[in-house]
Amino acid sequence: MYRVIPIALLAALGCSSKEKAPPPPPPEHGLVIVDPGLAPRSQLRYQLAKGVKTAMEVSAEIEMGSGTDKIIWPALSMGSEVVAEDVLPGGTMKVRYSMRSATAVDRPNQQITADQMNPPLQDLVGMSITGTLTPAGALGAMVVDTGGKQLPPALAGQVSVLTRALDRMVMPLPPEPVGIGALWKFKQPLDQTGIKLLATTTIRATALTPTSVTIVLTSELTGPDQETSAAGPKVKLSAIKGTMRGTGTIDLARLVLTGELVADLHMNMTADGETESASMTTTLRMKQATEPAPQGAQNAP
Repeated sequence: MYRVIPIALLAALGCSSKEKAPPPPPPEHGLVIVDPGLAPRSQLRYQLAKGVKTAMEVSAEIEMGSGTDKIIWPALSMGSEVVAEDVLPGGTMKVRYSMRSATAVDRPNQQITADQMNPPLQDLVGMSITGTLTPAGALGAMVVDTGGKQLPPALAGQVSVLTRALDRMVMPLPPEPVGIGALWKFKQPLDQTGIKLLATTTIRATALTPTSVTIVLTSELTGPDQETSAAGPKVKLSAIKGTMRGTGTIDLARLVLTGELVADLHMNMTADGETESASMTTTLRMKQATEPAPQGAQNAP
């Protein structure tokens, strides 16, 4: 039964052609400022200029179970690009998030090989999400484009999951000015490898500049009882709970989150009348990709 979630990981990055995702949560995300932080305080707002383009690299490592029962899967390395296509009156930005590369990399003691995972991953390359982003961090009008590709069943019909990839890069921002040490909370629906969750997240600002905020993040994860058929047979998931923690810096001028997120998820899985307890740890590391040096450029001494 443990194969269900890793196979669903591939589905979590998939989508169906030119379909609209479910509407995003309300712009405020139920955001509450617990502590405005130290003075001086400033207003945090996304401020992408038209035409700004940023390349990103994301690595993902997944382990299931614990101790001698731990199951390890190949690491994923994904390249993406975020572009601000336009800035509308009032400051709302039209953005595009595109998948440029997706590769599995072998790890010690893994259960399947990278060669087995790489072919379906290539179906993801070239896909993109377009949508709008308000300066306060509300995403809307998101549409997934497969680039005309016909996806295999394991990757089809997962529109909401891919749109959440963009959701994770966008943190809702406080409506009022905040300073170092500020603390705020919000709720946000997530899709963790095909599993529908609600994250109650607390953010603490540890550093601020005019175009960035460095944060410490903690989340409590919960999920309703649900069924998944991403791997084929239906599996019932229940008693879903977990945590997420991370640190990073949000570049408000480039829509980039760099840092690390670690999610621990626990649940019961029932299939064919048999119930097992399952756990999964997902580690995401995000960084801005290094732009290649122009031809003929020399390293500084």
